[in-house]
Amino acid sequence: FKDKDTKMCEECGDSGGLPEGTFTSAPFLGLYALLFLLIIGKLFKRTLVRFFDKDGDGDIDSNDLKIMLSQCCPCFSRIFNHIISSQKVRIAVTLYQIISPMAFNLGVEFPDNYEQMVSSFEI
Repeated sequence: FKDKDTKMCEECGDSGGLPEGTFTSAPFLGLYALLFLLIIGKLFKRTLVRFFDKDGDGDIDSNDLKIMLSQCCPCFSRIFNHIISSQKVRIAVTLYQIISPMAFNLGVEFPDNYEQMVSSFEI
């Protein structure tokens, strides 16, 4: 940097540039892990698709996950399918998605049971 009084260039100290631990911080480590997984996914795409494609349609989707879950633990699969297909849960979640912005602006508080049930879905 240039000193204002002497008009001479001086060597930058530790204050110039990026801080020392920038590239080893948590966000950068997460980015490195994501890039690693993307590269591995690209390199071994065919192998991964063959392993996880349980219904043989050439791609990995929710049907493949349901088949893997049913093979792994049939009782958990039935519970999971019942919860997902339950119309009451879908209605409650949709109602919460519609009403929550309005409730926040108007100062409305939901009952504790409803808050606990919806918070389990982390919406």
